[in-house]
Amino acid sequence: MGLVLASVWILGKEFSKKNFWNWATWVMGVIFSAALINFNFSVSEIGFSYIFVCGFFAISAMILPGLSGALILIILGAYEFILAALVNWDLSFVSMFCLGCLTGLAIFSRLLLFLLRSLRESTYALINGLLVGSLPMLWPWKQQERGGEVGLASENMYQNLILLPSNYTEATGNTMMFIESLSAFFLSIALVVYLKVFLFDKSA
Repeated sequence: MGLVLASVWILGKEFSKKNFWNWATWVMGVIFSAALINFNFSVSEIGFSYIFVCGFFAISAMILPGLSGALILIILGAYEFILAALVNWDLSFVSMFCLGCLTGLAIFSRLLLFLLRSLRESTYALINGLLVGSLPMLWPWKQQERGGEVGLASENMYQNLILLPSNYTEATGNTMMFIESLSAFFLSIALVVYLKVFLFDKSA
């Protein structure tokens, strides 16, 4: 979470706060990222075409800051399927997934580069919004519930319930690790600031 917050601060300097369209794209990024995290998708049958699409969107999410390819697979209900295919060496599905990843990497990276060149400030505002919207997903004290336990359509889907640090141990049975989490938070912020001030700014 510290890395993302520090990145939000740095990227916030890349676009004008007085431009309406920058704010509009920022809000769109926040809404999209927050909605994606809370979106629940159910699929009755997983085939080659669906795995290809999952690979396409998973790699696209990995290019953008604040979004995780694994999170996209969980949302699409394909995370356990892909994991099982890797463990069991199901090369047909693994190959189709890799093909989707390569296609997404080739297409989405070019699209993002085009947007950064033609709509630089609005694109940075959108990415900044995506980071802000992803912050709830990075909260360290969460309880993961299967779909059937929280009223979702599929047992293979998960929902993360945000907890207070004081309630985490009682709810999950796991150690709170508050000091460790807080230390990692500030160390990650310090790392980003150090890289920004002492490396990137000096080389510019």
